[in-house]
Amino acid sequence: MNDSVAADYEALEARFTAWAQARPDVRALLVVGSRARQEVHPADRWSDLDLITFVLDVAPYVRDRQWLDALGDVWLAFLEQTGAEDPEWFIMFEGVRDVDVVFVALPEDDPAAVARVVQARGMDVVLRRGCARSWTRTAASPA
Repeated sequence: MNDSVAADYEALEARFTAWAQARPDVRALLVVGSRARQEVHPADRWSDLDLITFVLDVAPYVRDRQWLDALGDVWLAFLEQTGAEDPEWFIMFEGVRDVDVVFVALPEDDPAAVARVVQARGMDVVLRRGCARSWTRTAASPA
């Protein structure tokens, strides 16, 4: 893979991780899909960055795209819904770097809530295809 493309995506992932850590309502950020796979069918130069963001309230991320301002130069962004009716932003950053971000609401503020939601909603199917935890807030993590 072209080193500059890989470096751009690594930088985007790092920015999203830092952003998630700074947001008190974000409980976990997972990288899924081809960029999370290392052995079987790893990412190629055309692979986008797919993220699942577990939050206490999805409303601030649905109302507008202002939250994207801290993450880079956005060329295009639009909001859709997944088949499970979670909000999903499709974002094109400068340099034609494609990031898809799904927001999943947690029913409670509990460190174990992410695992319970993943299991209850059958999200393990998505995670089995490739998942790398970018960041998870624990009870010891600062809010």
